[in-house]
Amino acid sequence: MAVSCRAKERAHAENLFRLGRKPAAVLKSLKRLGLQVSRRAVFSWLKQFRKIGTLQERKAGSGRRRSIKGSLRSGLLRSSRRLGFSVRRWAKEHNRPRETVRQTQEAMGKVARVRRKSPVLTATNKCKRLEFAEKYQARSKRWWRRVTFTDSKYFGIGASGKLFAWVDRGEKAPPVPRPPREGPRVHVYGGLNVHDVSSPIILRKKELNVTAAVYCEKVLPHLVNFSRGSLGPRQFFMQDGAPDGAVDGQLPQSGPTASWRRVATTKP
Repeated sequence: MAVSCRAKERAHAENLFRLGRKPAAVLKSLKRLGLQVSRRAVFSWLKQFRKIGTLQERKAGSGRRRSIKGSLRSGLLRSSRRLGFSVRRWAKEHNRPRETVRQTQEAMGKVARVRRKSPVLTATNKCKRLEFAEKYQARSKRWWRRVTFTDSKYFGIGASGKLFAWVDRGEKAPPVPRPPREGPRVHVYGGLNVHDVSSPIILRKKELNVTAAVYCEKVLPHLVNFSRGSLGPRQFFMQDGAPDGAVDGQLPQSGPTASWRRVATTKP
């Protein structure tokens, strides 16, 4: 059986590589023998020789397995239904390539979705947001220029990163439950309007759980003064998107946070 020209080139180049010849010398030697080989091919062969120690072409079926079959496939399907399933960990435990595991999952109709870290809005929250939007959507730009928006956010040191879940196509991944608030963290308040952004109000340690007293003493005076300083007396103060927070000229006398604001504005 005749040996192909490409096989002769690879065999001759392998012998020269074993003798310690450099790619340029190998290329000249091949051209002297009348073998047409590009410089790029020689360097590619050198890379393969350094990696696996040979230039012999792999036999059919000797590469990475493209799928998982039998009982192992059924076990993969059962494992992927559990929360916290990891392709990397499963592939390592069963000595299978990660890409093969991913391709098998996709062949079974599974897709990887990022799990939401924040809880999904409830029906009550959606109704309140829609009602708030319908109430104020007809306001003019001039009116919105007199509104100050304020809100707060917790910042802490803890684990971060995306969490995935393998689910059937068209399904949503289950949300990630809120982790317990542990470790160092701060509670930051702030406000903004079309003219300016307030300086952050940072609460630490015992002030993290904001009560009416803490809010009236530490937070509200700074936000109200910021709003009045940048917008003047005719201003709308909106706390955390609460509808009762949109007030004209003065803070409201009713609503879930009215008592807190009333105490703060009575102070000089």
